[in-house]
Amino acid sequence: MKKVLIISFLTVLSWPLLAQSRAALEGNHNLQDRYLIMKDKAETFNDYKVIKISILDGVWKITMDSLQREKAALNTSNTTIAQMKSEVAKAEEKVKQADASLLDSAYERTHLNFLGISMAKSFFVTMMLILVAGLLIGLLTVLGSLKVLRKTAKEKDLTIFSLTSEFDEFRKKALQKEMKISRELQDERNKLAAMSKA
Repeated sequence: MKKVLIISFLTVLSWPLLAQSRAALEGNHNLQDRYLIMKDKAETFNDYKVIKISILDGVWKITMDSLQREKAALNTSNTTIAQMKSEVAKAEEKVKQADASLLDSAYERTHLNFLGISMAKSFFVTMMLILVAGLLIGLLTVLGSLKVLRKTAKEKDLTIFSLTSEFDEFRKKALQKEMKISRELQDERNKLAAMSKA
């Protein structure tokens, strides 16, 4: 009973302090500051701190309000984080698409379709160089063969011309001999005819 009287007496004495404590507790303080204010404003009785229920209720209400604000801030932060994650995922998807586009572009720069066959440009250039080199070698071989054939044809023409001219000369000589022999034979016949008349 004595304790109840003391607490009641302290309550009546500390009524002006209660309004002042509540104002101090409701200020813009963190929980640790509010605890220290409550502890400082509490009255001491035989090594005990006496705190009024209304002050404890006020601290509890302020603490719950702080927790509600923190939860709301946490929910807002979580929503913001989710939105940012969504944006990051979209950005990563765009980056993947850009990378794929770059790979396609790089592939198109280094490859080409020839007769429906996809091949590297370096391979195509090498193949064309080998093909052109083969065609040049074939052309040079054909030109060399033609040159040899022309030379052979010229030699044959010269041989034929030489043989023809030798044959013509031989024929002329043979004709001259024949004519000479024919004259000589005619002369001999004329001589024989003249001898036989005489």
